[in-house]
Amino acid sequence: MKVALWILFFLAKFVHSEMDLSVVEKYFQYRNIKSATILTCFNKKDRLNLFRQLITVNANLIILDMSDANFDLKTSDVSRAENKHLGLLIDMYCPEAVDVLDLCSKYNAFNVVHHWLIFLPTYDLQAIFQNVSMTIASDVTAVVKSKDHWDVFDIYNQAFRHGGKLKIYFQQCLFDRFHGERISLYWRRKNMTGVTFKAMVVLPRKFEGSLLDHLMSDEHREVNTFNRFHSLLVYHVRDFYNFTLDMSWTPSWGFILPNGTFDGLVRALQIGAVDFGATPLFVKPERLPFVDYGRPTWILRSAFIFKRPKRPASFEVFLRPLDGMVWCLTVISIILIVVLFKISLNSERRIKVNANIEFENTWSSLFLCAIGAICQQGSSAAPKSITTRVLFIFMFIFTILLYQFYSASIVSTLLMTPEKFIKTIDDLIRSHIYLSCEDTLYNRDYLAKIKNRTFVKLLEDKALKWGNESFYMEPEMGLRLVAKGDFAYQVEMATAYPIIKRTFDDDTICSLDAIELLSMKQTFQALPKGSPFKDMMNTMLFAEDS
Repeated sequence: MKVALWILFFLAKFVHSEMDLSVVEKYFQYRNIKSATILTCFNKKDRLNLFRQLITVNANLIILDMSDANFDLKTSDVSRAENKHLGLLIDMYCPEAVDVLDLCSKYNAFNVVHHWLIFLPTYDLQAIFQNVSMTIASDVTAVVKSKDHWDVFDIYNQAFRHGGKLKIYFQQCLFDRFHGERISLYWRRKNMTGVTFKAMVVLPRKFEGSLLDHLMSDEHREVNTFNRFHSLLVYHVRDFYNFTLDMSWTPSWGFILPNGTFDGLVRALQIGAVDFGATPLFVKPERLPFVDYGRPTWILRSAFIFKRPKRPASFEVFLRPLDGMVWCLTVISIILIVVLFKISLNSERRIKVNANIEFENTWSSLFLCAIGAICQQGSSAAPKSITTRVLFIFMFIFTILLYQFYSASIVSTLLMTPEKFIKTIDDLIRSHIYLSCEDTLYNRDYLAKIKNRTFVKLLEDKALKWGNESFYMEPEMGLRLVAKGDFAYQVEMATAYPIIKRTFDDDTICSLDAIELLSMKQTFQALPKGSPFKDMMNTMLFAEDS
């Protein structure tokens, strides 16, 4: 097949190139390409003329001569994947184009960021592109001269390195308008029957039954929560694109071992054992050389859960509205009023010996009168002298103000949400509450590398040794201790909520509080470095998120 192509393009050497500049201009404008590289075999004068005509359309233009002995594709912009949205035009009328096309395939240049326009002298597209490494994300447009017009073809391979099939579609017009829309593009290319991808999910906690049953089951969602959630998203992607998924699992996300290598999912991505992860990953600097991150799919929220300290005793509720000093001054004021009443009534009796005075001037009667005023009960007897009446009025004004403030404070205290005594990590450190932590690899990794001295102090002062076990424990045991009180358990919230709903009563749930130890962290879709399927996954994950 390759010999036939060589003969075909050798004969094309004696035919003038059919490169149409109007087609090139329309393609650049349609794709909104600002940087482009043209691979041709024009002489220097023709390349200069070509440059002058296209520079008005594309400000960053490079024209390379494939017939030049110094031409090196490896050092050109073609093989650099970091060039975002680079337009590439190749003139297949040149005999060197066959080898250049093979090299481009070798360097994975047919990716989502390279937009190819290929001028062909023949309609035998199957023979030309059969062994070219392309994927579902490849953007390759081939044009063939047919008398007075150009025939345009959209070319891609489902997944060349995974046994995919070459797909060639004829376009009705020069550049079909929806061809540039990424979602529409994947909608048209979504049938990937026959392609098998390998994926890996992280399951740190033990499970029963088959892997697929565990991932698809709605029972015990608190076990491997966000890993199972993300795996369902991956299965939805599989259903949309109609490919086959070979799923495996590992207990670790991927952390550095003592020998400097990674374990778990990151190791599998690094060596190419899987095509993408079915578990989201944190962005960590040490993973960046080996992992490409896609769209975020899960926000990890982890916090210390504990029961709020019990409310004060019921009698304390009635004492709380007034400060201790205010209570003392109130009692002193009442005693002083009673003493002044006693003095005033005795004076009144001495002055008006024969007068009929209704008020009894015994101490018990005067204290009962003061208590009645405090309780807003009034008095059946009225004083006769002006001095006693002034004291009487003053006592009732004083007690009604005291009564209104006290009763309003009592009502508001009973209606308010109970006061939180533990609001920060420092409060937790100073409290009598013991601590423990969910036994996960990312928690162990974080605690081993943490530089937050507040948290280190927290561990040193409050670490709980439960029998012969370590500071870590499983969620069921940790939350069982939380329910008993005087215990705080650090756990991922999505793991804790189903257990709390299933095992806690309503009163205990209402008494729970949480303090976030770590800020909420985004986790992302993980793929091998330079994966050609990143855009494919991101497009569908974005659609699911929308």
